[in-house]
Amino acid sequence: SVDKIEEIFKEELISAKNLDLVKDVRSIGAIGVIELKDDSHAQAIQDYCVKNGVWIRPFGKLIYSIVSYNIKEEDLRKIVKTMIAAIKIIKMK
Repeated sequence: SVDKIEEIFKEELISAKNLDLVKDVRSIGAIGVIELKDDSHAQAIQDYCVKNGVWIRPFGKLIYSIVSYNIKEEDLRKIVKTMIAAIKIIKMK
């Protein structure tokens, strides 16, 4: 259900909130968003995610995913974990 998707987004995204590059995280329904402090790393984050099988949508300093209502929980968790891993790896470069 959409409520379950939103709950998983909130649960998973919270770990990104304190990363240096992250300004905020939020979710509503089937949309999960990581707001970066600036957009200078957005393309590198998207590239990392795509290379790891996760398609995200960067929009300026927003990195977000809109998922289907019937997504499997393991797939949703992979999406968010990959988004966060991308941010952590970009910061180390």
